[in-house]
Amino acid sequence: MTTIHEARVSEERLFGAVLVQPFLAGIVAFAMFPVYLLDGNGRALAGGVVSDTNDAAMGVAFFAAIIAGLLTLLGVLPLTLSITKRRQITFPEALLFGVGFGTLPYFFLTALARRTYGANGALRGMAFSATIGIVCAAAFWFIALRRVSSRD
Repeated sequence: MTTIHEARVSEERLFGAVLVQPFLAGIVAFAMFPVYLLDGNGRALAGGVVSDTNDAAMGVAFFAAIIAGLLTLLGVLPLTLSITKRRQITFPEALLFGVGFGTLPYFFLTALARRTYGANGALRGMAFSATIGIVCAAAFWFIALRRVSSRD
């Protein structure tokens, strides 16, 4: 039997999940940079040639960490608190939220820049952003939202 207290999110677990997000987003962005944002010839999504892949990946990772921290504090946390007052968030729902919150910065920055890098660039950028969002959402769910059975 599930009580209302079991459906609520523990503050310590929620704080831990929020704290992990920027670091995890930076790690995933650094690791996925050559996969999604470089082509086979080492050319970047924006069309230039990357002279040092690690430096470029570090810059992208730093930017992803900042964006993830802001999105988590301003979007994910309020939405999580709002939903968990009424019901439990399932793992598939969390992953869908991750895709949404992950691709949100890509769409916003593309609209702000008023240019894209063609269909291939758009797909690669969305896949990069969605991957970060999914990984971060999975970690958030496992840390803060999964049910933990307590023995009294």
